[in-house]
Amino acid sequence: MPPIDTAQEAARIRSALGDLTVITLDGQAGRPAATLAAITNELRHGGTVLTVICHGAMVRGEPFLWLEQPGARYTPVSGAAFVQMIAQLARPPLLIVIVACQSAGTDAAVWQAIGPQLARGGVAAVLAMQGNVPIATVQLLLPSFFRELRRDGVIDRAIAVARSALGPSHPWWMPILWTRVRDGRLWRDERAQRQLSQQFTRDAIEAFRDRVALAVQAHELALQDALRSGDHEPRQPYKFLYSFTLEDSARFFGRERAIQGLMQQLRTGRLTVLQAPSGTGKSSLLQAGLVPQLVASHVLPVFARANDNPITAIKQVLLPPSGGPAPGMLDVVDLAELLGLVWAATRRTYQRLVLIIDQFEEFFVATPEVAGRRALADALAACIEDPNLPLHVLLSIRSDYFADLTYFQTRLPGIYHNVYRLDPLTRSEAVAAITRPLDQLDPPRRYAPALLDQLLVDLDHAGVEPPQLQIVCTRLFERIAPQEVEIGLAHYHTLGGAVGVLRDYLHAAIDRLGTRRPLARTLLTALVSPEGTRQTCAIHELEEILGEQAPPPEIAAVLETLVAARLLRRDEQNGIGHYELAHDYMLGEIRSWMAQEDAAIRLARDTLRQGVSRWQAHGWLLESRDSALIYQARHLLTDIRPIEAELLLRSSLASGGTVMFWARLAQRRGVDFWPIMRPLVDGADVAPRARALGVLAVLGDEALPNLQAALTDPLPMIRTSAIRALEQIATPAALATLRDGLRDEVQLPDTDGMPRLYIDRYPVTYADYTRFLVACPEQTPPDDWGGPIAPRGYARHPVVGVSWEDAQAYARWAGRHLPSWAEWARAGGSDRRYPWGDDFDATRCTTRESGTPGTTPVDAHTPEGDSPSGVADLAGNVWEWLADAAPGDTSLRRLAGGAWCYSALFASLDFSGIWRPVNERQTSIGFRLCFTISPEEERV
Repeated sequence: MPPIDTAQEAARIRSALGDLTVITLDGQAGRPAATLAAITNELRHGGTVLTVICHGAMVRGEPFLWLEQPGARYTPVSGAAFVQMIAQLARPPLLIVIVACQSAGTDAAVWQAIGPQLARGGVAAVLAMQGNVPIATVQLLLPSFFRELRRDGVIDRAIAVARSALGPSHPWWMPILWTRVRDGRLWRDERAQRQLSQQFTRDAIEAFRDRVALAVQAHELALQDALRSGDHEPRQPYKFLYSFTLEDSARFFGRERAIQGLMQQLRTGRLTVLQAPSGTGKSSLLQAGLVPQLVASHVLPVFARANDNPITAIKQVLLPPSGGPAPGMLDVVDLAELLGLVWAATRRTYQRLVLIIDQFEEFFVATPEVAGRRALADALAACIEDPNLPLHVLLSIRSDYFADLTYFQTRLPGIYHNVYRLDPLTRSEAVAAITRPLDQLDPPRRYAPALLDQLLVDLDHAGVEPPQLQIVCTRLFERIAPQEVEIGLAHYHTLGGAVGVLRDYLHAAIDRLGTRRPLARTLLTALVSPEGTRQTCAIHELEEILGEQAPPPEIAAVLETLVAARLLRRDEQNGIGHYELAHDYMLGEIRSWMAQEDAAIRLARDTLRQGVSRWQAHGWLLESRDSALIYQARHLLTDIRPIEAELLLRSSLASGGTVMFWARLAQRRGVDFWPIMRPLVDGADVAPRARALGVLAVLGDEALPNLQAALTDPLPMIRTSAIRALEQIATPAALATLRDGLRDEVQLPDTDGMPRLYIDRYPVTYADYTRFLVACPEQTPPDDWGGPIAPRGYARHPVVGVSWEDAQAYARWAGRHLPSWAEWARAGGSDRRYPWGDDFDATRCTTRESGTPGTTPVDAHTPEGDSPSGVADLAGNVWEWLADAAPGDTSLRRLAGGAWCYSALFASLDFSGIWRPVNERQTSIGFRLCFTISPEEERV
């Protein structure tokens, strides 16, 4: 057989592939020979394309390849052995090119040859040479083929272009392509692959793949364990308001028709949307109904709750922190790539994957900006469009957010094509949900027929809502004695019927709101008409009714809590949320509250009158509990006198109550401010001074000199109050004062739908932390300080040796908060790898590449290393504590930004950080703070 010039062939391929990594196995210059074992070893490290150039032949109808072998120049390797090697890989190559005469077979033997077998074994595309292909043809074809394929992965076009380059003297028909790719595209974006290979070693990538494989096994075992645990007799057959989970599948009844309907929808297309009104039991249907059915059908479900970042939620389901730390590429690898690794690890057991994202409305609530929504749409589209990934995506969303899926329609045009709507239970379904869980008990229990009829009458209002059914049935089951087997009307009447049970639940749900109870009661009252019937109100109408009782974000938060507790229904009309009471049973209780308000007015009025008398006689301010009582009734007190308003303002300034509310009221009542404010603004007591500076906003431009001076104060809470006040005044003069006076804070560019954000220009320094320790002697200093005074020479260095808990204490003292990952990333700017640009520069930051033995002053690299907004020291120097908790583990918090002893990789803005325990103190960890200006704070 003629020799093959492997060096020359490899050079041609390398030239065509450009900057992509090419590994040659030829036994030359210390490289391994092209044995089957060496090829296997390299492919385990994640090769994307395998090109085999060798001799081949068909022997008794079976293809053989002549590969190298230790101790022999060539040895025949059967096509079956070669295919078996590929099939056993955790992730086969996307493309295999076999250049071997007769390796693809001829005539009737073609379907028994290597090409079809590899395609059936999981390789996306196989290009093999048909018949006795001349080596000259190969030399012309492969460079042209790889050069064209390198552009965007479209293999159909690449082989067509390569064939056209052969010319009439070469057999253009000899290259034969087998492919499992429906649209002809092998890959869509090489950047993620290059990014992994550039940032991580081969061993690290392999370790990550092994970690995914182990996690998939753990996920499969967890599914099986959960299903087996449901076989035991339940101590409580009902779930009250908790969702049914996989462990509850054996006692989940009434939704058989919906389960089969969803299964049919999943067979219809690769994207399904489950939509239903609040309170119909979507989560229970998915977890206790659909997931077991999928497992029984040899489909692997991956169930995640959307939260604010569905991609992170999915990754944490697949690689939970409880399973041990995952290699750092988890934050780098995209969702389609991760699911591809999952499929590679499980495809011999399951037929396909189903990704279920529950409560998808949470994503829309937490991500109002279009860019964030577009990123998720792109990620889901990449998964659905991947021809090598047998994946179905199911999104579960509340009906009042269903229209928001329009944001995804451009990237996912079929998002409304395959929709299943879940309605309340029919009567027959409700009977199954009520009675069949009792059949599983030992001994079985039953409902008296008269009680079952009464329950259906009381609960059926255009269908039976599962939450109300579960509440009533739970209470009924708790009422019977252990020896009783029948639940009768007597038990029901003792509880006050469905109305009594649900009324008690209403009280309990309101009590859980704690300090927000009065606000919740006011909101519920506003949804009762003057005639005592249910009425629907838009969100802006409720904000107007409540006036200054609470800012809009707090109103929205309480409304969502009441919706989650099944006390309210939310509907969306023309993009505006509308709310109504969930059930008529609430009307009687709320009408009684309205009568109680008259008594609340009398109590608040008497308390305020007596307080004014004591103040005038003795100079005593209101006690905190009296101020709180009056504040709770503030929306009912419409005739507060100027002297009463002044007392309320002075009392809140002294105790730290709701200062701005009473300040605005005092201004409207004509109270003279300066005699009240000047002693506090000029005083030495920090907390009253900060509160007084914030209240100066009601004076407008008259307060600018005092606020301008406060902007340069060394104490952060004083500067915070001054900034908030200037934002609230918002006149041209106030905004100019703010713009020109900022020194230690940076106002970040506004983002649609997000509050205005201010962030510290520099990390908190040793000097800053010293002031905190002097003011708070109960706080423990860093371990190497020896007291509350910082070591000399480090005043402008970032403080280190502080735990997340220490940083939280400092934030409370400063009147600010630790930034979230999203807030911290905003400070760095978008579309850049480092604050200054895409290319690393060791002179602009302090990382391991800088060669410094420790931290540097926070302004050492200003302005060269600053972000576009002027935020300094984001890259390197110290890791910075962030507010984010690890999903499922609040004892771990995120660190971002890298540090002096870490490489540039960790200092990049696209590296999403690491997790550390909240009590950990390290010489590479510090922090900076930020605060937001919400819309209601921007007006006086």
